[in-house]
Amino acid sequence: MTTLEKIVKKAQALKKSYPNKFAKWTDYVKEASKEFKNSQLSGKKKTKMKKKQTIKKTSAKKESDRVRAEVKSKKFIMPHGYEVRRSKLGALMSISDNAKQLLIDCIDLSGYEKNITNPIDKIRAVEKIFYTEYGFMINRIGKLKALTEWLQGLPSVLTLPFYNVEILEIAKKWGSLKINATEKQEDKILLNYWNYMANQLLQLFNKKKLSNKFN
Repeated sequence: MTTLEKIVKKAQALKKSYPNKFAKWTDYVKEASKEFKNSQLSGKKKTKMKKKQTIKKTSAKKESDRVRAEVKSKKFIMPHGYEVRRSKLGALMSISDNAKQLLIDCIDLSGYEKNITNPIDKIRAVEKIFYTEYGFMINRIGKLKALTEWLQGLPSVLTLPFYNVEILEIAKKWGSLKINATEKQEDKILLNYWNYMANQLLQLFNKKKLSNKFN
């Protein structure tokens, strides 16, 4: 169907629906032509928007791939050995226990001249350092939020993985994020990561001793 035929058909439909709207047939044709033109522009706009979205997604994927390649080249992938862990008894560890194990693995006391190897003693040392460096914020914003901010500042004693690609990879290995997760699901993980890890660290602070499942 040609453009003219489409306009005539539209004009006929308008005349049938609104027989008294215009006195002349040519006015119906003009109105139909105007509506057709607007619909064409709207269609072009939608197509343009779809192209922009496609370009944006492609660019985001390229950026993600670039970052992943950079992280891998700098050997940041799995720097702390945070695979899904099994306890010393061989049982598969929960997401919460994996998070706690990751925190323990990330402890680095070398800059504090502390020769400590026992996990619970390491945690106690980290707790003291947290109070020294950021304890003043507890009364202002609460302990959990203070811990969250402290971790986000990447303290040298406890530098957690912080690249988005790393965080998402961890979540997938732990089973808290599907392999084919949507952007919305990934964003939820990224948004909650620091608060979740702070909560796990707080639980470690409150423990008097560690279970044998932790290394």
